Amino acid sequence: MKRLRSFITSLIPILFLYTEPMAEIAGSDDLAFKNAVDQWLNDDDMRSLPALSKLANQGNKAARYLLAQIEQTTGFASETNFMKSQNRGNRLALLRAPGGLSGTSWLEVLQNKNEELADILLNFNDPHFDFDDLNRLINSGEKRLADYEIFRILTDGRYYRLKELDLSGDLQKGEQYFLWLRILYDPIVTAEEKKTYLKAMHKDLAKSGIDSALFLSHVYRHLTPKTDFTDKIHKFGWILRGSAKFAFKTDGFPRDKLLEFSKWVQIQAKDSEQLTLPYITCKTFCPADAGMCITGSLVLSRGYREIARYRSPLENIISYEDYITSKRALNSFLRRMKWQVEIRNYKAPLKLSTCLKETLKTASFNY
Repeated sequence: MKRLRSFITSLIPILFLYTEPMAEIAGSDDLAFKNAVDQWLNDDDMRSLPALSKLANQGNKAARYLLAQIEQTTGFASETNFMKSQNRGNRLALLRAPGGLSGTSWLEVLQNKNEELADILLNFNDPHFDFDDLNRLINSGEKRLADYEIFRILTDGRYYRLKELDLSGDLQKGEQYFLWLRILYDPIVTAEEKKTYLKAMHKDLAKSGIDSALFLSHVYRHLTPKTDFTDKIHKFGWILRGSAKFAFKTDGFPRDKLLEFSKWVQIQAKDSEQLTLPYITCKTFCPADAGMCITGSLVLSRGYREIARYRSPLENIISYEDYITSKRALNSFLRRMKWQVEIRNYKAPLKLSTCLKETLKTASFNY
């Protein structure tokens, strides 16, 4: 794993365009807390979670935040054997505060102590959350969680709510597209103004990649005249969304088109905000077949938006860079894909990459 970490670290200049200091949460500098975080990033739940639970019960604020977000962001399929083996009572005791029939979320405990960040995070459990909270989340430094919530807005078709956001340039590279989308759907913007913005969008998309493609799927009908580039991304969009409906039908998406996509995605993935993890995975295990491995990973993991779930539980505690280059992130992603294959019997995407198939079959990652 040291060699793997060294390889991943060598990719950092390519994968991360900036770093930004986060606000420190009380307890983050506690040595016992730092050790527990290192154990968690090393995929060791057996030692890390009991240690974090002990610290949280002793009043460590950072441990309380981290446990609450681990519970919120970790899907069952990506969990370690240790967590899957826990009965309900033990699980609740590890991740929550005492009290009530099912324990109490540490976020509720923090909210009761007037913690603003806890209040924001709890509000996102409500589908009708206040959009001011999204700005508050951005300002708190939790930018990737904010990105994910904005894409959720787009998926739900609530375009008109975008104008309530004060997008100040603090989001990731997709931020500009949200502003354009707001303009396209704002009834008070004139046709001439929309034409100007569409022209700028065309120009930008021509030099962008995967992070543009998901946005493009929402606004494609506005892009006239169509260009070969935008038309190609539109056709590739269903793969990015994780749909395998046509992938294995010669009349739906021919093999030569899959090969074309795999070459494109391999080039673009290293600069994508959301495809960093499959890029690292496939460059690590399948360097000679990285393009088809990434393509298979996209389909097998159910697409770009599902991959976006693999992020730091809380960037104020664990930076995105530290999380995405950790054993935890890599193993969680592999476990999710293996679960799809072995438990849900979803094997068709493995036809895309023999190397990915063998990796999931033979790799040991605490499944």
